[in-house]
Amino acid sequence: MKLWEVGPMFRYERPQKGRYRQFWQLDFESIGSDSPMVDLEVIMTAIELFSRLGMSNLEVILNSVGCPKCRPVYRNALMDFLRPRLGELCDTCQNRFDRNPLRILDCKDEKCKEITEGAPAIFESLCEECSEHFKAVTSGLDSLGVVYHIDKRLVRGLDYYTKTAFEVQSGDLGAQNAVCGGGRYDNLSEAIGGPHVPGVGFAAGLDRIVLTMEQQGCSFGKEPSPSVYVVCIDEQALASAVDVLYRLRREGISADMDYMGRGMKAQIKSAVNGGSLVACILGGDEVARGVVMVKDLEKSQQEEVSLDQVVSRVAQILR
Repeated sequence: MKLWEVGPMFRYERPQKGRYRQFWQLDFESIGSDSPMVDLEVIMTAIELFSRLGMSNLEVILNSVGCPKCRPVYRNALMDFLRPRLGELCDTCQNRFDRNPLRILDCKDEKCKEITEGAPAIFESLCEECSEHFKAVTSGLDSLGVVYHIDKRLVRGLDYYTKTAFEVQSGDLGAQNAVCGGGRYDNLSEAIGGPHVPGVGFAAGLDRIVLTMEQQGCSFGKEPSPSVYVVCIDEQALASAVDVLYRLRREGISADMDYMGRGMKAQIKSAVNGGSLVACILGGDEVARGVVMVKDLEKSQQEEVSLDQVVSRVAQILR
């Protein structure tokens, strides 16, 4: 099963650049398979998404966090390495030492980064299954020509994470530089009382994506605008103008109209400035005769069309 979702979320931690109190998050998830090729597909989905948005200066960061079989071995090796210098770590990392020592590798404090520089890499402790899984993922990336960097500091602190962990990072965001983060969570279903259901996915912050695109001068595309603008000249034509508006919309033609009671010239100007391609003009006289004045705004050509034919004629002009 492949799913995506998007919506607002809220964080408890102190806001920073690209890390707001309220933020919008986009998730992609692939659930049900433990194949490393699914890990590859999810990573490639992230890369393709950002590439199509025109983003650059991005780097794929990759690591393996092992599994419940081999991660305890690495946890012990890491704790043995850190124990002699425990007192030099920041208060947060000292609190993490017994509860979640892997998170110490992710600390941004310069002193902690210096201490963990020589820490053992998890690759030295991976079981055969996790090692083969990671090799399959990296081989897939190599075959597709994806540039990536393996970073032993990239970890996931919760036990339900297994094997692949990855981020896509931007050099334009400062300290909070991850545009998206993801990984495999084969034990999540069991952790919340369900059956064993493997899964892998990633989450991307829309706010950070927009920040990166702005800083890199990426295009956000043409601003959406109605294809047709319905111009109502007087009160006698209001009901018919609304009728034409909804006839167009029901046929999938983007349309809008004036609700401010402005004059015809002001409405036509609004249509042109808003990017509309066609204007449908109605006054009391047109209503009485059962017609609509259809104006091609690009060619400045105008014709009289019967009310029953207005939708088909507008569609022809838009083609």
